[in-house]
Amino acid sequence: RGSFAASPSQGQAPAQGQGQSHHRQGHRDQGRGARESRDAPPDSRHLSRSFVPATDNGPEYATKEEAMAAFVKALKRNGVQADWTWDHTVEILSKDPQFKAIKNPRARKEAFTKYCQDMVLQERERAQERFAKLRADFETMLKRHPDITYNTRWSTARPIIEGETIFRSTDDEEERVKLFYEYTAGLKKAHEEQQRAQRKAALDGLRDLLPKLTITAYTTWADGRDIITDITESDPKYKALSMSETMTKFQDHIKSLERSFNEKKQMEKKMRYR
Repeated sequence: RGSFAASPSQGQAPAQGQGQSHHRQGHRDQGRGARESRDAPPDSRHLSRSFVPATDNGPEYATKEEAMAAFVKALKRNGVQADWTWDHTVEILSKDPQFKAIKNPRARKEAFTKYCQDMVLQERERAQERFAKLRADFETMLKRHPDITYNTRWSTARPIIEGETIFRSTDDEEERVKLFYEYTAGLKKAHEEQQRAQRKAALDGLRDLLPKLTITAYTTWADGRDIITDITESDPKYKALSMSETMTKFQDHIKSLERSFNEKKQMEKKMRYR
């Protein structure tokens, strides 16, 4: 019996040990499950809600024209100047999304170069327009001063015009001097053209006058000068002629008279021998 009584006690011990073993195995299974849960890929629906793909391509535009307009707008907004280098521009505009409106880096640089070239041309045109207006205004101002003539010097004219609003519209003294001498050069050219026209009119008048005077092929210059002076001194038209010009015209007239006289003598001689 003693042996029989001990048997149940011994039979219970393995059962308790087996229960503890199953308990430890359960804890290990739970640990593996937690780790597997952490390591498993997230649910695709959760991924679509939380993951936003990174992009560095800039905004999208429907046409090349729209992309170019956005790119130029970025350049203007950031104050890009015509003398900026490409590297400096990239450094300043790298965080501006519209800077990458043009996707191709080479095309982007070409667009930048064209923008700078256009800016230079625009600045040049604006400067030319400003100077053209200043030239016209300066000329109008100077015309109001008849005492400024083609041979007036800047040192003489400056005190006359320095109080004028147009004079003060530019602070560049070189521009003022340039415009003044352009104006006086124009006056000189007009004066010379007027003199040439007056001289031509006087020479033509003298040419038509000489045949009407009592001058023959044998008249000397001294006598001819007195005859011409008596007739022309009251006519302002002939004041444009110098004495040398008058003498040249007189000599041409005398040569014409001599030719006519010789031709007449030759004709008379031929008539006698017929």
